[in-house]
Amino acid sequence: MPPNASARQRAVRAAGPTCWAAPAVGVSTALRLTTWDAVNNQLSSQNSGSVITTRISSDPAAPTAYDTVVVFNPTDSDYTTALPAGSWTKVLDGNGATSSSDTTSSPRAVTVFKKN
Repeated sequence: MPPNASARQRAVRAAGPTCWAAPAVGVSTALRLTTWDAVNNQLSSQNSGSVITTRISSDPAAPTAYDTVVVFNPTDSDYTTALPAGSWTKVLDGNGATSSSDTTSSPRAVTVFKKN
């Protein structure tokens, strides 16, 4: 990774194959972005301390209409995720597939939220 890489490039690189895996039940096709242009245009990452929150749009025609949020929480504490406007469901957490309206990301876990 070049030293001048953007936060987005570092987050995508850090996520590795997770970004390209077949989505869990209920997860949008946003996790199947297959080109760098799609990733660059339809993905936005933000760091909050050690926690990385990635917002993804599955619609190339509306690249900021995020419908999937992935939270990487490497800390030892729960993290409360600030989701974009709308109704969201937690579909994957540290325990596997789930269906919950709470916005907590467990410690040392990846959490996926899907817009309803």
